[in-house]
Amino acid sequence: MDASIDNKVSNISLMAIYHSESLTECSAMCGELSACFGFNPQLKKCRIHQSCDPADMTINETGWRNFYPDVRYVYNSCMEILQSHPVVKEKDGVYSINVNDEKKKVYCDMTTNGGGWTVIQKRQDGSTDFYKNWADYKRGFGDPSSNYWIGNDAIYYLTKTNQELRVELLSFDDEKAYALYSTFKVGDESSKYRLTVSGYSGTAGDRDRDRDRDSLAEHNGHKFTTRDQDNDLNSGNCAVDRHGAWWYYSCTASNLNGRYAGSALSDDKYLTWNRWKFITALKRTKMLIRPEN
Repeated sequence: MDASIDNKVSNISLMAIYHSESLTECSAMCGELSACFGFNPQLKKCRIHQSCDPADMTINETGWRNFYPDVRYVYNSCMEILQSHPVVKEKDGVYSINVNDEKKKVYCDMTTNGGGWTVIQKRQDGSTDFYKNWADYKRGFGDPSSNYWIGNDAIYYLTKTNQELRVELLSFDDEKAYALYSTFKVGDESSKYRLTVSGYSGTAGDRDRDRDRDSLAEHNGHKFTTRDQDNDLNSGNCAVDRHGAWWYYSCTASNLNGRYAGSALSDDKYLTWNRWKFITALKRTKMLIRPEN
């Protein structure tokens, strides 16, 4: 590990600090959870970091040495991490999980409604381009600490056993809403990542119309479409028309991978959830999954 980051810490990457009598104890407690960890033998303290990127480690301290853990990642979800290590409760951040025998960094929400949520989509600003091709959406892209798509293959493997889905929405007026689904599954690539979703509850539906519908209901049963692979029911390509990628039908009641607007502009090509804010761009969105019950 780069010795230049010893004695340094970043408030951005620091997740938690614990008492620890030895480096061995610190490694056993923190090594499985973190991108790196620090130990101070004089203070007998161990701390977990999301990152040990030298660019992040800016605050000088004395007596700390930082380590990259050399461990086998055995946790298959954020819920498994939370159940195995209750100390991470309410410690949201980037963790590593096993997805189809590969280590993958994901954002874990350890707070909302008991925690244990693996975030599969996250938008908070316009710094990441989501107008990408089939291969990009297949493998995933972005930074879990800011904006990312976990990857369609990863979603397929994570939803082989049924998951509940929570969609969190924030408007540019700082209003919040959520949609919760008791069933959420995505098929494999041969099915074109076909969506199965049902059991809606929450605050992001439209209760003013004749039917109480939500913004994923019309996408249920449909295939995933990108700009270079058209699997929707429209005569054109909904991904091109909506400047995104989604389980389009003909075309959208929601478009969470659309273009980031930066303000509450009105157009279907932006991040939209039409049963809540009709054709109005949203400020932030998250899609979170965890095992049902």
